[in-house]
Amino acid sequence: MKYIINNSILALVGGLAILMFVMFAIAQQPELTYVIGNDEKEQSLINVSMNNKSVDPPENRVKIAFVATSANHILFIERVKEDTNISKSINITTHLVSTEDPASYQNINMSDQNVIMLVHLGYPIQDAIKKTVQTAKDNGAYVITYQFKDVHNLSNVNLSDPEYSNITKYWDYSGEENMNLLITFIGVKFCNVSAEILPPVPTPLYGIYHPDAPNVFEKTIDYLNWYNNSGKYNASNCTIGIHYYTIPTRENAPVLDALINLLESKGANVIFATYTYKDPNSSDYFIYANKSIVDAVITLTSFRLHYRDEERGIEYLRELNVTPLKGISSYYYSEEVWNNSTGLSPSEIAWQIALPELDGLTEFIFVGGKTKDNVSNLEYYEPVKYQMDWITNRVISYAKLRRMNNSEKKVAIIYYNHGGGKNNLGASYLDISPSLKNLLDAMKEKGYEVGNKSIPNRTELIDLMIHQGRNIGTWAPEELEKMVNNYSVMFIPEREYMEWFKELPKNKREEVIDKWGEPPGKIMIYENESGKYIVIPGIKFGNVFLTPQPTRGWLQNNSVLYHDKELAPHHQYIAFYFWLKKKFGADAIIHFGTHGTQEWLPGKETALSVKECWPAILIQDLPVIYPYIMDNVGEGTQAKRRGNAVLVDHLTPPIVASGLYGNLSILHGKIHAYHNTEGPLKAEYRETIIELYNNLSLDEDLGVSVDELRAMNDTNFENFVTNELHEYIHELADAFMPYGLHILGTPPDDWKLISMVKSMLGDKFNNDVAEIYPNYSLLSSAHENCTVLEDLLSAVLCNRSTPVDAQMMVLGKVSANVTEDLNTAVAYADNITKC
Repeated sequence: MKYIINNSILALVGGLAILMFVMFAIAQQPELTYVIGNDEKEQSLINVSMNNKSVDPPENRVKIAFVATSANHILFIERVKEDTNISKSINITTHLVSTEDPASYQNINMSDQNVIMLVHLGYPIQDAIKKTVQTAKDNGAYVITYQFKDVHNLSNVNLSDPEYSNITKYWDYSGEENMNLLITFIGVKFCNVSAEILPPVPTPLYGIYHPDAPNVFEKTIDYLNWYNNSGKYNASNCTIGIHYYTIPTRENAPVLDALINLLESKGANVIFATYTYKDPNSSDYFIYANKSIVDAVITLTSFRLHYRDEERGIEYLRELNVTPLKGISSYYYSEEVWNNSTGLSPSEIAWQIALPELDGLTEFIFVGGKTKDNVSNLEYYEPVKYQMDWITNRVISYAKLRRMNNSEKKVAIIYYNHGGGKNNLGASYLDISPSLKNLLDAMKEKGYEVGNKSIPNRTELIDLMIHQGRNIGTWAPEELEKMVNNYSVMFIPEREYMEWFKELPKNKREEVIDKWGEPPGKIMIYENESGKYIVIPGIKFGNVFLTPQPTRGWLQNNSVLYHDKELAPHHQYIAFYFWLKKKFGADAIIHFGTHGTQEWLPGKETALSVKECWPAILIQDLPVIYPYIMDNVGEGTQAKRRGNAVLVDHLTPPIVASGLYGNLSILHGKIHAYHNTEGPLKAEYRETIIELYNNLSLDEDLGVSVDELRAMNDTNFENFVTNELHEYIHELADAFMPYGLHILGTPPDDWKLISMVKSMLGDKFNNDVAEIYPNYSLLSSAHENCTVLEDLLSAVLCNRSTPVDAQMMVLGKVSANVTEDLNTAVAYADNITKC
């Protein structure tokens, strides 16, 4: 016992001595100060002050750089830098970059880094950092690339290797803890840092989500059971699908949750599901019992729908067979910046609009902007309420349209009478009256209510349009009165329009009044003893209303105003679109043919505001179908992006060889005569050729004056005429041009089909035949209306001969290349006849 007591006392005394020593040591310890994010070098330093001396961290720390566009990921990594367990052995550098801010990625120096991780970088950024990254690689650095196409082959780490597969998981799961684990993983795997590698901390990434559900669902049936039991499901209502890459995070949940809740508040059923090439079940969520269970889709993904297999994304949408709308949460703009902009930035247009268009997405409505939480400094997407209201109304309209019986649908078909008057009814390269007749016949066949009377023929229809379906200028009030008194047109009382007009924002009302005066204005106004009325001309066929789009401005100066994107629409224009929705009750409108004016009204270039942009204000929640000529891509994009239209391409008129006519035809004949004649007559042909050359002003095209031509000796003259001049005339004869007007639903046939297919085959067909045909020059359309090229096509397209039989009949021999051309011709013709 004594031994024990004495030892205890010794232990106590020893402990006190040690405690006193520790307290003294602590008093003498340096003060530790962590300085994060030096602006110039962007590296973390630990300044240790003691006895007025500064001690730098070890020089041999591992250097790891991150270059990324995600502010939240960079913020998490910056926080990890403060962890002394990390900073004692790893020197972390971060670069938050943006294609909108070139200064963020220019002049970055990473040549001395041991590891560089690059995430989600656009081409300008890749180009700017290529040199410094390559230098680092040459010095032995590891380069990890993720979430972008590595066009410069900067990466030397294979993320598909199971050894490194956790790198993408750390990043995708995100959060400060996973960034800590990612940096530790990189340090251990590539830099011999001594630490324990731990697996990623998972969060659900893929599946079906609802903000009120207790969990994420992997199978559609499980979600449907929960949704039904929750009391939210209503079988009589439409169902809207929503796509995003992953289950909502704190960054994007405000927009996605708001979208779900708003749709449900309007009576729609909602299924939110992920769609990404990383989720093998992506294509199954909206399909149940081998059938699409959604009536329309809003996707907030960007780029192509299926990143690694674009055709799979298109095929998936084809399988759903519903209208896919594109909601835009801007990566760069807050709501305030967007409000003050002309639309999205060029780079964001590329991946938010242009690439999704290739999959068939439409609408492109701005629904959320980026903002920053003042407490956490984390960025998140904030919903724009009135834009959310607009996209939900529009998607529900498309969904209802899909569920309605055709006999119930009310459709307005709007054709173009741009300058007003009787002679300005039409569309670009589209024969409007027979095309409308075909459309009405097809609608009747599909069950649309088009009235009890027979549909007028093309002549009767154009007569009706001239008398009661045209715009009338302010200079001809008697014509308007004649229309009102003799035909059935629609009226909007002044008082009713005034109520609609008051629904517009104050600044928009002021724009209209400033240009067009107080409502109801002067255009298409009829007045009698009961008051003033805005006249809406048109022809009703049951539930279908054929009507001209209102003129763009004062008819006296219409050509100046047509594409004026600063001129507010006039009162009758506004009343027209409001009447279609509020009084006619249109379920959809068809802007018939290329092209109208609604998509050219004032407003942003892209990502329109329903409060500020006239195309959006007037179209409201009306679905728009737009038959548009297939070769006018540039203006067609405006109809999609600014007019909220679903485009349905139609054929051009037949494309035919122009051939020769008039003096060109005579000149061509004289050249052949000159070539085949000798003696005095040859001199006469020479003089005639010079005279025709002068009359046709061919000196301007060929650069040889008439005087120079006259001065040539016989040898030079013959060389010039039989070569340069003759070949040029052949070029003119072989040039293609549109022939007439296309009739919707009536593909070309006979010689028109042959000419169209010939134009599509191009020079290859001509050259392939020339290789086995003895007289190449006779292949030109300058010689006759039907050459051997047309004979070959006629044989396979009209007579249904095989390519081999056609060649033997026309050419007397067979070429593998010509056989291939003729098989291609048959495929082209089959596709054309289906249009």
